[in-house]
Amino acid sequence: MRVTEMDSTNLNLIWGAAAIAQAIGRTERQTFHLLESGALPARKIGGRWCVHHTTLIDFFTGKSSSPNGNSNEELKPSDDRDHHSITN
Repeated sequence: MRVTEMDSTNLNLIWGAAAIAQAIGRTERQTFHLLESGALPARKIGGRWCVHHTTLIDFFTGKSSSPNGNSNEELKPSDDRDHHSITN
């Protein structure tokens, strides 16, 4: 069975770094860095980033404090850079 664009809308999925960036109010470059570093709860599927809209909302509202959905796990940056300095 082939999943169509309409089907992915019904699943409430956000596809691609540009769409995820728009959803979180960041630039595509900032978002791509967050995705690649594992700081956002998204997956790469077939070379494209994908995240369920509800998962993203839960992550930013504190219902899930880590990218993998485990609220007991501390989010750690992948390097020594200050990830809080990302601005629009």
